[in-house]
Amino acid sequence: MEQTRTNQYQWTSNQLSFRFASLRNSIINYYIKTKKQNEREELYHYFKTHFEATTERTIHKNELEKIIQNEIDALPLKMKQIYLLSRNQELSHKEIADLMAISELTVKKQVANALKILKKKVNYVLFTFF
Repeated sequence: MEQTRTNQYQWTSNQLSFRFASLRNSIINYYIKTKKQNEREELYHYFKTHFEATTERTIHKNELEKIIQNEIDALPLKMKQIYLLSRNQELSHKEIADLMAISELTVKKQVANALKILKKKVNYVLFTFF
C-alpha cells in the first residue's frame, strides 16, 4: 500500500507540474498574442492616419495642378507663352523680351496679368471646392 500511495503522490506531483507549466505557457502565449494584437492595432492606426492623409493630400495636389494647368491653357496665347517662359524656363524679363522681340515692360505686364488671372481663378476654386 505504501508503494501505491507513493506512486499516487508522484503522479499527482507530475500532474501538478504539468498543469502549472501548461498554465504558465498559456499565460505567456496570451500576453504575446495581446501584445502582437496591440502592436498590429497601433501600426494600423499609424498607417491609416499618415497614409490616408498623404493620399488625400496627393489627390488634392493633383486636382489643383490640373486646375492650374487648365487655367494656364485658357490664358491668351501671347500671355501664356510669356508666363511659361518666365515660370517654367525661368527666363528673366529681359531674356523673354529679347527672345520675343517685345519690350521688357510688356513682358512684365503680361506676367503680372497672368498671375492676377491665375490667382483669382485658383482662389475661387480653393474656396469653392476645398
